[in-house]
Amino acid sequence: MDFKAWAEASGETGSEAKEVRYRDPSRTVEKYNASLGGKADFDDFIAQVRKQSKATWRREYTAAAVNAYIREGFRPAGAK
Repeated sequence: MDFKAWAEASGETGSEAKEVRYRDPSRTVEKYNASLGGKADFDDFIAQVRKQSKATWRREYTAAAVNAYIREGFRPAGAK
């Protein structure tokens, strides 16, 4: 179904079809780990996560931090 057919079938109004360029949609946990100084490697990321403990807690290795990093890559280019 193309956009026009979808809009008509759904009753959607006010929307438009256009290409959106994202800041960096290729972000991964491997790249995130590298941005923190680790290896760009999934196993190294997991090793860092497993070091988490009550005594050695690092917010940068929480799901919220990783998700925020990846989500930021999907912000439209030029958006604040």
